[in-house]
Amino acid sequence: QTHLETFQDEACYLFWAFGRWLPFAQPIVILTDVKLVRAVLSPKNYGKFTKGLGYDAAMPLIGRALLALPDGDEWKLHRRIAQSAFRPMILSRTVAVATRLAATLSRNWGSPD
Repeated sequence: QTHLETFQDEACYLFWAFGRWLPFAQPIVILTDVKLVRAVLSPKNYGKFTKGLGYDAAMPLIGRALLALPDGDEWKLHRRIAQSAFRPMILSRTVAVATRLAATLSRNWGSPD
């Protein structure tokens, strides 16, 4: 049983790009449950899930950023750097700023200026 099949009955959607029976078909999984996302992204599952050929095709457009990198040393470095932005103290500040900006936007929505 593949890792993809393990999660198939969980809170996710599985569909096939280009049709399931074509030789270049790609399974695409969209996760809808936060526990499942944590399980897939946890360090113990590192390397078990691949990003697929779509990321290779999009590389010229999105560059070699964290989301586009294949698993490996460069990905680990980017992940470690980006992880610091998601500490609770940093997130609380970000949420406060986003809340203030959303409130300003909603007050000004539809104003002529």
